[in-house]
Amino acid sequence: VVQWDTWDKTRHFPTIEEEPLVIALPFDTSLVVIPDFLIKSEIFALQQATLPGALNYEQPRRQVRNPDGSFTHFNERHKEAWLCNEYDYRDTRRVAPPRVHVGQKLSGKVEEVLQRAAEAISAPLNGVMCRWEPPGVHLKDGPHTYATHCGWGKETVIGLMAVGATRVYHIHGIPWYHGRGRREVVALNIPLKEGLLIALGGPLREKWLYAQPRDEELLPERVQFTLQLHADVEVQKAQHLLASPHPEAFSASRIRENSCMLAQASNLSAQQRSSEKN
Repeated sequence: VVQWDTWDKTRHFPTIEEEPLVIALPFDTSLVVIPDFLIKSEIFALQQATLPGALNYEQPRRQVRNPDGSFTHFNERHKEAWLCNEYDYRDTRRVAPPRVHVGQKLSGKVEEVLQRAAEAISAPLNGVMCRWEPPGVHLKDGPHTYATHCGWGKETVIGLMAVGATRVYHIHGIPWYHGRGRREVVALNIPLKEGLLIALGGPLREKWLYAQPRDEELLPERVQFTLQLHADVEVQKAQHLLASPHPEAFSASRIRENSCMLAQASNLSAQQRSSEKN
């Protein structure tokens, strides 16, 4: 485990063939970086299973609140698909009802990757939000608060992955300082590359914002995944009542407490991937 103040001096993320890394961020939050989690054949299979056509994507129309109290409506450039067998997904930022993503069936390669990711980060996961971005310039998105995400516990663990073009996933803390009154921006940019698994765990809804900076480069299409434990009783599917765990049943602080176990599990996953390559 590397403390934030130590890692902040170099800001080095492990590359392929390097060992997984656990970073102890401020605000009782942990970041797990597992490089080379997926091999090329798995990346291709995951991409084919999640492109438009393989999944039913929606292009949400959302709203943002202006300083004067009014709202601005807009269509997202990206599209979204929610995969979960137990729950639909409430979208509180949508302009008009129904403000719900219908949960599509988890199966095949997506379900396999979700289960492996849960084992690698020692956290239960039951849903995947897929974000498809078309080719071209990728617009700035955010910052957003995690607090608008329904179905999450007070402490939350999420996994982040992507197939296609690499794009930065940015997080920064609330407030923008920590420690003994020092004004210090707690922020980092995570390059979401193919094959990489990121896990972020802690009081995300209370302490962190996230965004994706504008990318002027003309990039090919990509799909970004947010893996999560989702349990929202208001949109639970009838056939799965009481069948899945509530987010509060798992404390994200276990990521830090069991960091050695996480590193060992991550190393094992990397070794398994390496043996498959050979």
